[in-house]
Amino acid sequence: MEKDYFALLQMPNRVFIGESCGEKQFIFARHEWLSMKQRISFPWKSPSAVWFVFAPWILVIFLYWLDLTIFSEASIVRVLRALAPGLIPTALVLLLFALFNLVSTAFKRRPEPEAIITVDLGHAYKMNRVLLKVFYAILVLEFLYFGQIPLISMMLGSDVTHFDFGIPGLHGLLYAIGAAVATISFSLYLLTQQRKYLFQVFMVLLVFLLLVTRKMFLVVGLQMLILYIGLVGWRRIGLISLCILAVVYIFGFIGDIRTGREQFLDLAGLKVDYPEWLPSGFIWVYIYGITPIANYVNMTELLTPTFNFVDLFSWAIPPRILSALFGVELIGGFENDWQVSGAFNVASGFANIFPTLGGQVGIIIFATFVGLLIGYFAKVKSFYHMLSLCTIYASSVLMVFNNNLMSLNVAFQFVVYLICSRLASSSARGQTRFINGSSSTGRHHVKT
Repeated sequence: MEKDYFALLQMPNRVFIGESCGEKQFIFARHEWLSMKQRISFPWKSPSAVWFVFAPWILVIFLYWLDLTIFSEASIVRVLRALAPGLIPTALVLLLFALFNLVSTAFKRRPEPEAIITVDLGHAYKMNRVLLKVFYAILVLEFLYFGQIPLISMMLGSDVTHFDFGIPGLHGLLYAIGAAVATISFSLYLLTQQRKYLFQVFMVLLVFLLLVTRKMFLVVGLQMLILYIGLVGWRRIGLISLCILAVVYIFGFIGDIRTGREQFLDLAGLKVDYPEWLPSGFIWVYIYGITPIANYVNMTELLTPTFNFVDLFSWAIPPRILSALFGVELIGGFENDWQVSGAFNVASGFANIFPTLGGQVGIIIFATFVGLLIGYFAKVKSFYHMLSLCTIYASSVLMVFNNNLMSLNVAFQFVVYLICSRLASSSARGQTRFINGSSSTGRHHVKT
């Protein structure tokens, strides 16, 4: 009977619709895609997983407390006072979600585990293939438009920078679609163990390397790490640690190309001697971790906040369009009174909210919104919502550096996943109508 089953697999126009009571069930349709649904466990959707949102802040505050550079002059009390409005509201909202989950579960007779998600592998494969084609198409257009590859040009000594590359208004979409492709491909690899998906991840990361974008390396790396821990677990903690070290090394390698090791060590203002044998990636991570906190503390104490919605949403509008519509030009951002150094202009993910949305009031509103967003995606049992949850978790981790939820490079992933989710729902409804209409003549059962 096993031979007959594999013979049936070779027949055209057949749709696999599941397994019931030891029988493989198929529908024969004219132009239907082979659809295979799988139920998986994803613990990150559990309320107990929200520690991941706050762990980076605890780590960065600890690194700041070590006081290894001239930039960590503010006291810990000042640091906590500045950060509290951005962290406490999120924690309270997630606590309310957790309490509601406990209460609702207590009144259910047979509660289903919160972590269970249904994945349509066939639809995910189709969406990934389409997105990959769009990604490569935009990439080719940008290479033709720019005429050179940033990494190679910079290694050859050209004055070109990664900021010069890309088509205005389209470059951010390239990054977001690439991140979505890498995340979907990696999830398909974990679920199917087919190495072609791992190759797709490698190609996206190679493109990001050629474009000299450390930010997207970190975003994709974190999203894949969250997926790996959620779908595989902590059993291979050694491999996870090696991946983290590899990301740190690549981060430093790209940084050395862009700035130079010795020049950066001079800018870092270290109070201790940095070992020659230690890769510069570690000090890059340390400095990039504490200087945003130091800058943000100064911002909250020196800057007078206003309400400026044009600046607040400027991240979603290309600079040229912003200038044409509103007559404003975005300032480079390296000449601020609150910077601890002219070389480091990042002031955490709260920096573009505090001055444009009324100070700490706007921070509280945003932090509440982040909590609601995490709580919403953690309640919906959908593959694409799972990917969105990975994106928002990664963005929450990187909130220490910048606000990726207000960056087109990352935030457009939510739009990509929303479109995929809508298409998946439409496909499922269409398949259900077809199955119901064909149940009397088109269903075939094959015992295995």
